Amino acid sequence: MTATIPPTRRDRRGRPKQIRLSYLESLGFTDAVVEWSDLPDRPRAVIEDAAPSLPYRGRHEAGPDPIAGWAPSDASRLQGSNVRWGLVVLLALVVAGLALGGAWLYQRPGLEREAVFSDLNTQAERVEMALPGLEAINAALTTPAVESVIAPLTALEAEARALFQISGSLPQTESATRGLAADAASTALDASRLLGDAIAYRQAVLPILAQPELETDPMLIELDEAARAFGAWQLRVDEVRTALPSGVLADVTEQLDVLSGDLPGLLSGYIDALREDDAEAASAVIREIGGRLGHVESRLMSALSGVQQRVSDRLEDTRDALRLLIG
Repeated sequence: MTATIPPTRRDRRGRPKQIRLSYLESLGFTDAVVEWSDLPDRPRAVIEDAAPSLPYRGRHEAGPDPIAGWAPSDASRLQGSNVRWGLVVLLALVVAGLALGGAWLYQRPGLEREAVFSDLNTQAERVEMALPGLEAINAALTTPAVESVIAPLTALEAEARALFQISGSLPQTESATRGLAADAASTALDASRLLGDAIAYRQAVLPILAQPELETDPMLIELDEAARAFGAWQLRVDEVRTALPSGVLADVTEQLDVLSGDLPGLLSGYIDALREDDAEAASAVIREIGGRLGHVESRLMSALSGVQQRVSDRLEDTRDALRLLIG
């Protein structure tokens, strides 16, 4: 039996309508074999477009095998091409960085401790090197002249303050070392302060302890001129005395206060002697003033000797503490 193909119909747009086959017909179950050569050219094209899977003459034509020629090397090549090596390297670097950071954090307390102790030892050596300059100044404290005192004093003070600051950064567990460094810095600063105050006091007081050069011949000076000269000298003495710091060589300051209180009476004796044309009496008054001033100077030198000993003791204590720190 031959299937009859109806005439080709067209849709609204003028295109040929597709031929719809039943499910069994699409699988090849038909009452008769359809000879494609018997169909007109046009309907055949429509059928090929609508049902490309329709078997020709009831047979299945096998296509190429998609996995033919497959080899394991091809799969490994495809897998390798999908690996993102940049991401792998980045993750490795991150892990390495975290490991290094953890190790650094673990070792940080020990490293900081070693750094602080290194700075402490270095600063202790610097303080020790500054001590000889202060010792030389201390030895010359009672000599007629003390020169170049500013630089050694300021150098030792700066180094001692730096040592004290470093000692404060030591861990709480190093209380013994902290105390030793603080004591060394404190004694060095105390020695510098004592010596600096003593030098300043001496430089201020020594000039007024010289015997005043006042005229004792009545024939060479008028009374009012003599009174003015004595008053000018007395004013210089009082200016220095009142400007002296409290607590520094207090015994010497007390002797100057006593002398200042006696100066008005000495001035009266001096003027009276000149009025009576008694040059010897006027000279006696000036010698008495010189003697009183010499007594104050002796007390000053004695007080400076005491300062020397105190400074020497503190410098020795500082050196002992520094040796323990340096080792």
